[in-house]
Amino acid sequence: MRSLAACLLTLLLVTPEAQAEDRPFDPARLSHAEIRFLQAALSFADVYDGMLDGEWGGMSRRALEQALGCAPPCRLTASDVESFLSDAGQRLAASGWQVAYLPALDGSLLVPGDSATGEAIGPNFTQTHASPEVAIYAARGPVVAAEAVGDTIRRNALPNRNSYFPAPKSRLRVWSAYAPFHAIFGDGDFRLGVFYLRSDLRDGAWSSVLVAAPADRINVLRTVANSISAGRGEPLLYPVPPAVASVRPPLFPETAGADDPRLSDAERGNTDDHTRVVPSDVPDPEPASAGASLLAEFERILTPLSLRGP
Repeated sequence: MRSLAACLLTLLLVTPEAQAEDRPFDPARLSHAEIRFLQAALSFADVYDGMLDGEWGGMSRRALEQALGCAPPCRLTASDVESFLSDAGQRLAASGWQVAYLPALDGSLLVPGDSATGEAIGPNFTQTHASPEVAIYAARGPVVAAEAVGDTIRRNALPNRNSYFPAPKSRLRVWSAYAPFHAIFGDGDFRLGVFYLRSDLRDGAWSSVLVAAPADRINVLRTVANSISAGRGEPLLYPVPPAVASVRPPLFPETAGADDPRLSDAERGNTDDHTRVVPSDVPDPEPASAGASLLAEFERILTPLSLRGP
């Protein structure tokens, strides 16, 4: 498979007459895997909340325009996108983000590097990965195990924050809400968290994944939740080979809180019970104005947050 960097270089090969004015960005020149990485970068930048499906559409386009501070009528250039992806690739690689396959679940999802724990937190769920921004728990077995955790999330969901508890389906259960960490894990952590629990019936047993994050890291939780897939998922195709940095700066921007307008659900009519994560009735944000690029916010270095579990 051609590399993302190679593909983007071809976008920049223009005739001498066109060099004075950079060639417009053409997503049709990107492969499925390259679009998936771009969607992941936009999701971590807190401007895209759709699935990492490698399909380019209006939702991906508007997120890219917002990330690059391109006000309508927007004209994105290939070099603009190349710069954004080069920076995002280095930062994601430094934090080690990659799609991991969990054999016990026969499923895959995006996880941070050097975060595997294997710590059991009860008779059913095991903490598989943990970092300052997100913790991931998994279980395989009867659906009652997931329902017990889901009921705990439902009982402790903050009434003044958005939650999502769709009707159970024959092969799917979903719970998503804001709640204090201590109310879910029974520890002394009184910070506000956001939780996403999904359980799928696969091969006669239920595969369940619980994703937990501090409330101001909902963009991280949303990215992980939207990466969950059955079987072996496609790895992220990086613009450059991922290299583990000796010191890993925090990657993610801090939102304004649980009511930040960027916490809105996936585009209206472009989501379903499989993908929705803590929907919001806040309207979609207006496109960012020129000169107000979110790339600067994407590059901010934040103090890591402690995410404890029992």
